[in-house]
Amino acid sequence: MSKPPAIAGFALIIVLWTVVLLTLLVTQIEQAGQSESQLALNLRRAAALQAEADGAIAIGAFHLIPGTPSAWTVDGQVRDVRVAGDGFTNSVVLRIEDEAGKVDLNTAPAPLLQALLTTVGADPTSAAKIAAAISSWRFPAGQGAAAAAAAAPYKAAGLDYGPPSAPFQSIAELGLVLGMTPSLLAALAPHLTLFQEGGLNPALADPVVKRALAAADVFLPNRVPQTGGALQVVLITATALGSGGSFTRQAIVRVGPQKSGWMQILTWTRPAS
Repeated sequence: MSKPPAIAGFALIIVLWTVVLLTLLVTQIEQAGQSESQLALNLRRAAALQAEADGAIAIGAFHLIPGTPSAWTVDGQVRDVRVAGDGFTNSVVLRIEDEAGKVDLNTAPAPLLQALLTTVGADPTSAAKIAAAISSWRFPAGQGAAAAAAAAPYKAAGLDYGPPSAPFQSIAELGLVLGMTPSLLAALAPHLTLFQEGGLNPALADPVVKRALAAADVFLPNRVPQTGGALQVVLITATALGSGGSFTRQAIVRVGPQKSGWMQILTWTRPAS
């Protein structure tokens, strides 16, 4: 006995909807699998870029060992290096700069700081106030009335902190100084350091620092020339480039004979994009 047409049609619709749902389910599973595979590939590429940039830092430090045929000159030039990897990285570019050409945030006299601030764009009045605030931040203010006087401007500005009367621990800490702005800090940072061996060397300074030195007209003690056994502090920047993007690593490294060996990493950061 045959089914009524209405029942047969209803059954056919159910079958068709079942086929459609199964097709959609299979498609979703395939797409999910492809997405997971792509995500895993992207993570692998990112890890490879990071590993090769990190490896290039060690290569750069190795080439700073004096007296070897492969020793490099710290000249700020961009170099292409090869790092053994898994094929995701097209190239790694390396740049090495001597920290001796920068202004030491913890030891620079106020007139030099003021001149540097003016050189990067601060107006003279603001530059003088910020330079004074930097000096107040890093040097002992004593106790009692002297400490209260140093903290008073911060309190008046609605801030819940004051100068710690201690050396800066990072360049980023400069952003807490009264009067400092993010844009001004970004302009200053490339010309500042917390690590020097022997003081500022004008011969290694960039054009901005040279202009500040000329404007400040401050006395700088004669810097001891580098010798084969001298310590040297450098900023190494390594950028790994690949089809999946790029990764940049920066490290400040002290190279030369030390108790810890021939290389000591002082900072290890990933700069902001």
